[in-house]
Amino acid sequence: MMNPHNLLERINVWDEATDQERRNALNVASETLANRFDFVEMRRFSCGAQSHAIGVYRHRQTDMLFHLIPGDTFLLGSSDEERALLQQKGYRGDASESPTVEVTLSPFLLSRFMVTEGAWRQHGGANLTFEFGEEYPVDAVSRDEAVALLTKVGLRLPLEAEWEYACRAGSQTLFYWGNDPDPSYCWMKQNHTQYDYDYKAIFNEYYHYLNHKEDEHQGKHNAFGLIDMLGNLSEWVADDYHQYTGRQIWDEPFVDVEHKDPDGIQRGGCFNYGWDLCRCATRIVCANYGDTGMGVRAAYSLEL
Repeated sequence: MMNPHNLLERINVWDEATDQERRNALNVASETLANRFDFVEMRRFSCGAQSHAIGVYRHRQTDMLFHLIPGDTFLLGSSDEERALLQQKGYRGDASESPTVEVTLSPFLLSRFMVTEGAWRQHGGANLTFEFGEEYPVDAVSRDEAVALLTKVGLRLPLEAEWEYACRAGSQTLFYWGNDPDPSYCWMKQNHTQYDYDYKAIFNEYYHYLNHKEDEHQGKHNAFGLIDMLGNLSEWVADDYHQYTGRQIWDEPFVDVEHKDPDGIQRGGCFNYGWDLCRCATRIVCANYGDTGMGVRAAYSLEL
């Protein structure tokens, strides 16, 4: 019988296990998570060339669904092959995505979708600049506001390395579905060019074309079952901006102690970005403020 703890430490070991072995491991995890989460199901998700059976949990306080992401060692950033493709396609990122770093991550939980307006208001989040409806993701949220809300409900922002690992879901391509753009997976600039509007019109007749609810991409998840990891709204991570270094164990956020108000990092791109900024490895450097297109996804550490 395989040790449930070891099973969750490596994605290839997890994938090669039997369903019963995976259920045993999820039973152990569920005992650890019992004070905050309820187990919902084990479900297989597939995207591109990847497929994984994933444990799904419901966060009791917010009613949000979380996916238990097995740990692994992976290559963070854009590889030589990716950089060659970027040059070929004419894509440019916002900040350095290299050198690549081999990173080892422990298993963790990440929310299936971004924090919604309903959950934000229910738990006393800061006043929202834009309001679309309870099922829409919160927009124009600063990093401090995101941290404050998540702390209230016992959650946290994902580490930057956790975010990219979860976005890729085992893939090594520009996007989690492959190397070619596919607007059906990603709510970004190309999707709404059919709407002839400028920024003066955004909050009038085209108001609801800014961001999307979870159900609008329900069938277009990645291989970890996560929805809208690319496009829709950019997502804050816990780390301050920094150049990648040789850190192998990335178990806490990078804190910039050299600057008084360090820039943060957003991942995934948003509805008004092109494909160059809506890739798995793209890093968007941003000061700590809330502007349109800035959202938040929640994480939780799994202590086995």
